[in-house]
Amino acid sequence: MRKLFYQLSVLLVGVLFVSCGTHKTIAYSRSEPVCIASDLDGSYTLRVEGRGRNAVDAYEETGKQALYAVLFTDVSWPNGPRKKIDSVFLLKQRAYEQNKAYFDNFFKDGGDYTQYISMKEKRDLSSIYTRTNAQTVCTTTVCVFKSQLEQRLISDGILK
Repeated sequence: MRKLFYQLSVLLVGVLFVSCGTHKTIAYSRSEPVCIASDLDGSYTLRVEGRGRNAVDAYEETGKQALYAVLFTDVSWPNGPRKKIDSVFLLKQRAYEQNKAYFDNFFKDGGDYTQYISMKEKRDLSSIYTRTNAQTVCTTTVCVFKSQLEQRLISDGILK
């Protein structure tokens, strides 16, 4: 009886050690921005992933990634195909390259991009952080004020 108890204990401890390992491969995969909602005021709510050397950098990066997705890429909708948020508003990659100095200044840490995003509309504790030795990945919800951003780009001469 003791021998059986000892064998089961060793087996249980072995299973616990194997199953409690961290799965770090998740932090290295990339997920695409997903548009969760579109409001009548011209804002879009996206679920975005940001990467940084720590949690604060990764959290700030999510705002930049949300704006970049609205400006330059197609955004997927939940359970739907990838499509453009607004085909007139979507800038081409060529526009980014032609105005690289403008966008580098716009997207710098603490730059003007912060005026056109909000992270206050998300649910409490909805941000997911994954950490590896090299980086931290934050997945959170970001609201992008597209109509205000569009006015800014028109006044700065980027959009016509």
